[in-house]
Amino acid sequence: MNWQFEVSNDNVNWLVLDRRVYMTGNHEEDLPHIEIQKELRQKGQTSTWGVDTELYREIGFDGFRFFRVKQIGPNSTGADNLALSGFEMYGKPVKGRWP
Repeated sequence: MNWQFEVSNDNVNWLVLDRRVYMTGNHEEDLPHIEIQKELRQKGQTSTWGVDTELYREIGFDGFRFFRVKQIGPNSTGADNLALSGFEMYGKPVKGRWP
């Protein structure tokens, strides 16, 4: 429920491409996300998110070499572990020299 997708070309400097914060601890702020939370608690649930590729032009990169998903708050059960059973990325591989 609380995570961010980060990318890097040197495995040192990371850039956040997407951030999802659904559980803030404030009941009023979290209320709109209660249904999402209930759905994600069920076995076998999946979710899909896209990254706006316009961001690449804004930051001046054509692509990235390193990727990570970082948990930044509690999951749908309130625990501090990230349950991720699968992860797929789609894009275009680019041949070139990487640091």
